[in-house]
Amino acid sequence: MTTSPLLRPLAREVIASVFAQRAFSGLLFAVILASMVTIILTGGRSEAAQAAVLQTIDGQGTRSITVQIKTVQAELPFELIDELNSVEQIRGVVGFGPANDVTAASLPGGTRVALRPMYDPETSVAPRKGPVFSARSTPDAARLLGMPSGVGTVSSVEGLEYQVSGTLNLPRFLRVYEPMVASPVDAKSGVELTNATIVVESADAVRAVTKLVRSYFLEAPPESYSISTSEQLAKLRGVVDGELTRQGRATVTWVASATSTVTLLIVAGFVVLRRRDFGRRRALGATRMMIASIVLGQVLLVALCAIVAGAGSAILWMMASDGTAPPLPYVVAVSVMLACVCAVAAVVPAIAAASRDPMRELRVP
Repeated sequence: MTTSPLLRPLAREVIASVFAQRAFSGLLFAVILASMVTIILTGGRSEAAQAAVLQTIDGQGTRSITVQIKTVQAELPFELIDELNSVEQIRGVVGFGPANDVTAASLPGGTRVALRPMYDPETSVAPRKGPVFSARSTPDAARLLGMPSGVGTVSSVEGLEYQVSGTLNLPRFLRVYEPMVASPVDAKSGVELTNATIVVESADAVRAVTKLVRSYFLEAPPESYSISTSEQLAKLRGVVDGELTRQGRATVTWVASATSTVTLLIVAGFVVLRRRDFGRRRALGATRMMIASIVLGQVLLVALCAIVAGAGSAILWMMASDGTAPPLPYVVAVSVMLACVCAVAAVVPAIAAASRDPMRELRVP
């Protein structure tokens, strides 16, 4: 309540100063606009490429661990799936039984699709026992079976029938099993699990979780099971992420340093040229804080306008040229950083302007 009467006159002074000093404002606007466009077209393009590369690597399963039972000397109990699912570093665990081929019951000679018993501790779908078992199919499997709606009956080569009640959209780490018809099972169904897929919270946790999984099979012969991990892929992800991040930061650092230097020189020249005006304001009662605030406010207002214009034009150019755009958090972070750099560069000239002796500046030679 007490500051608003002071802020309104200050805002008017800042806006009036921007329009009154068009040459200074235009030069500063052009410098910051060029800096923002340079950052987006170099660092922003690198950031967009980095996101695309990392997404491709993640699509290969950088956080997944696969356990496969090869002989009867090892087993994969349902209790182990439940126990692993409760580990803090593990996001999810899904177990599978042996695969069987099924076809649509109405098309015995149709395309065969693999049906896998699936145990997911997080699922709410309960297995249905009886002459007809429950199942769900992936969209690709439903299309191959001739059931576009994902609803129908399939038969296995052993003569078992499964009622498909809808489609199942598998998470990214399970898409290697597509196309597939999944039949939910539990510990009471009598089905043995032959493999499991584990996804961890981060690529850095792959090694620790792998050691934990191996500890459950210490008594089993090594040839009776296999554990495959994405540790090498996770290391590759870390190297790519670190290298591209360093390159992007180096570009932003150089551009920000150059912008800071040029902004300092422009604002210092502006303060020198307007020293008599600042002296007159001081003689008429303006405080040093008011003078410094006018200089900083003018720089920030021009900087914000230039940053918004530069970011918008650069993003539009990228989208028109190659269809990419930098992530929004990156654009926001760079914008805030550049605005802070311009404000910091203007602090020393603003203090110099506020420190002018009005009697000295107004003295007639």
